Amino acid sequence: MKRLGERSLTVLVVDVSPVTWGKRDLLRTASDKARSAKGKPSVGPANLDDLLSAIQAFSSAFSSLERDSALILVAVAGSEVAVVHPRKDEMENFFANPETILDSRKIQSDLVGGVAELVSRAASKQSFNSSDNTTSNQPQPLSASLAAMASAFSISLCLIIGF
Repeated sequence: MKRLGERSLTVLVVDVSPVTWGKRDLLRTASDKARSAKGKPSVGPANLDDLLSAIQAFSSAFSSLERDSALILVAVAGSEVAVVHPRKDEMENFFANPETILDSRKIQSDLVGGVAELVSRAASKQSFNSSDNTTSNQPQPLSASLAAMASAFSISLCLIIGF
């Protein structure tokens, strides 16, 4: 049983890497064209818009069912990691105010804005690295995204402990 003033915390870590989701989008477009020619609807694979819609639905349901709980969203894009909800300038207030009630509209706007910024940063970093002719000490894409996921989980654990 929770004591007064205590609330539970859910941390969701999501990979929104532009390269991964771009490839999935190409596969879906090809699949949709073939299925459309046969008069059949799309069956996927899911694209980034589908993922964001699913997270928005989850956060909306979570905020309506778990009013006294907290939700943190951490996103990974390429080698970049960011907490997309709550936003950086709201983090101190988020931890200082245990009675803050979840606002699904705020979560959704933070998600969309934070993911857009993160993907933009990752894409610009990717284009900078690909235009750079020097490849010494540059991590391979897979190792960079594995390191970023490890970083995201480390951030998540720190946030859980700090909560």
